[in-house]
Amino acid sequence: MNAVPEVTLVIEWENVRLSGEGRGEEMLRRVAEQIRVFDRVVEVIVVCDPEGAAVAELEALLRKRLGPPDTTPFGWRLVTAPGVHYYELKNRGAAEARAPLLVIIDSDVIPEDGWLAAVVEPFSDPNVHVVAGHSYIDGKGLYSRAVALGWFFPLRSQVLKRNDRGSHFFANNVAFRTDVLRSHPFACAADGATRGACSRLGRELVNRGFRICVTTAAQVSHPPPNGLKHFLVRAVADGRDEVLQWRSVGKSGWTLPIRIARRYIKRSSRSFGSIARHRRDVDLGLEQVPLAWGIMGSYFGIAVVGALATWIAPGPMSRRFRI
Repeated sequence: MNAVPEVTLVIEWENVRLSGEGRGEEMLRRVAEQIRVFDRVVEVIVVCDPEGAAVAELEALLRKRLGPPDTTPFGWRLVTAPGVHYYELKNRGAAEARAPLLVIIDSDVIPEDGWLAAVVEPFSDPNVHVVAGHSYIDGKGLYSRAVALGWFFPLRSQVLKRNDRGSHFFANNVAFRTDVLRSHPFACAADGATRGACSRLGRELVNRGFRICVTTAAQVSHPPPNGLKHFLVRAVADGRDEVLQWRSVGKSGWTLPIRIARRYIKRSSRSFGSIARHRRDVDLGLEQVPLAWGIMGSYFGIAVVGALATWIAPGPMSRRFRI
């Protein structure tokens, strides 16, 4: 690609190990289709830890779905970052970017038609610094529908909404002015937490006067935890990360079990209420509601176990259950 890129698209190649290569390949196929009809010059940067990815196979997949690296109207680069994980992979992609606009998408999400144009369009307003897309869980089958209703992602939006005074974003579907992310990168938690950096960065940017635009026009579907092992690890890590974050701001000691219990009651009550109120939105039958409650109740119960284990043994827990 000879033209100077106007948009850099960064893809981490880590989450796909949990969701399966099929989702990663479908994501690449759809991204390539959208770039080819996009009216701006785009470069694609795929970043991976070579210890966790078969580099030669990944290069072959990129050639299959994106074409040769110098393909017009876009080119791509594979950047290897040994020992680097999720948020750090995104930071590395930002450091490699040549364009003034930076779009980040995860390897395990599937973008809907028009996603790329929709996540870039708000930057026509010079006062917008970050654009947060809309991520939701695929709702196919009882398990996926339970997670779609009861986890932390919103449901798929049926209406177009835009909020230019947003306060948060998910790191799997977000765009930045490149210099904003370079000067305010995702903070890699020293306490061992594996998620939550996007929430912290969102708060930091808003506090510093940056404007976040949230739009449902840029939608991607995210998979539920893939299989029993991922379900268990994700739930334990969920509870572990909350306790580690509380400890990092000085909330520790014997008050933590009370805080953990309150958090469990709050999250499970919200989840159960969402399942009951919005079941029709994902075609969940009334007779399936108790089963959906059981699935999400199990998730939050396991998260409590992870939280209590971290309260008792924060050191060992910070080194285990990595996601």
